Amino acid sequence: RIAAFTLNGRGNFNGLPTAYDTGTGTLEAYRGQGLAAKVFEHSIPYLREAGIRQYLSLIHISEPTRRSY
Repeated sequence: RIAAFTLNGRGNFNGLPTAYDTGTGTLEAYRGQGLAAKVFEHSIPYLREAGIRQYLSLIHISEPTRRSY
């Protein structure tokens, strides 16, 4: 069962290969356990391997989401 996920888009921003957070979520029963942060940390080596040099997220995010970063 998937309890948390992140979806990323890919493009260029200011001339750098960039990953964009297009969606992140955690099932309600699993919130507050740091799973979104763990998913993000797990993805970093794969993003680097794909040549990503920066990561951008939404400008407006909820407070629980903000704390996960």
